[in-house]
Amino acid sequence: MSTTLRLPAGRITSLVSIFGPDDAAAYGLDSWSLKRLQQHGDISNNRLLVKALSQEFCNMGVTEAFAPNVTRASAKIIETRELLDQIWLDCARTIRRNQYVHADGIFLASDQAFVASAAGCGVIIAAAGNYLCVAHAGRDSLINRGAVVGKPTREHVSVVEAVIEQFRWREIEPGEIAMALLFSIPARTFEHDASHPVHGAYNRALADFVKTRWPDSIIREGGKTFLDLERVFLAQTIAAGVRKTWTQNSLAEHPDLAHTRDGKDANRRNLIVVKRES
Repeated sequence: MSTTLRLPAGRITSLVSIFGPDDAAAYGLDSWSLKRLQQHGDISNNRLLVKALSQEFCNMGVTEAFAPNVTRASAKIIETRELLDQIWLDCARTIRRNQYVHADGIFLASDQAFVASAAGCGVIIAAAGNYLCVAHAGRDSLINRGAVVGKPTREHVSVVEAVIEQFRWREIEPGEIAMALLFSIPARTFEHDASHPVHGAYNRALADFVKTRWPDSIIREGGKTFLDLERVFLAQTIAAGVRKTWTQNSLAEHPDLAHTRDGKDANRRNLIVVKRES
């Protein structure tokens, strides 16, 4: 079942909804994945998805939503003007995309919305002054894979740093920012097996990398190693000087929502919508 809440951060309030696989099935969908809906020409092959999005956007009062291409976990924050492709869901509601621009987050004006499909990746909501940034926050967004193995592939290790940098460009310091992480994968399902035949070497390097920088974020129990992304987020924000930072609505509290370690169909996705209300 869907979950909706109003999240105050600084002077700004956001309406936040997450829709799970059961909600998708009620519309005749097998997944909320937005991958197949990149430009207006994709509507004809995805009419059930378009209808579902149109209805839920209508329920939330969303007329304009932005869906950055988060597939590469780029830790980049972009401007809304960079999402050039308009997908008209109906005569009143549109999604803006650009499959050629990779980004995790975006700044929203009043009444604009961020939308993404996810399976355990959280969403960051950061606000200060009259600015609101919403960003995808999966593991590889919070921890650069290249940096883990000593070969960084982007400017920032974490999307948290990228968000804070964008606020600094707007003359706002970290201590003024309120920053929350929602809908993250449950820590004690997020095992990183050191002896995995394919990923073992990376998992060991990741555990060492995290243990050195954010030691409380690695949990070892019963001979297993787990990664707690909520603790990673909190450690990163606190180290950066953010005074008001918190996590809420872990997927551990929502067993009906999808994540990659739930042992179910790997194609299942949730839909996350964040609308700036003020």
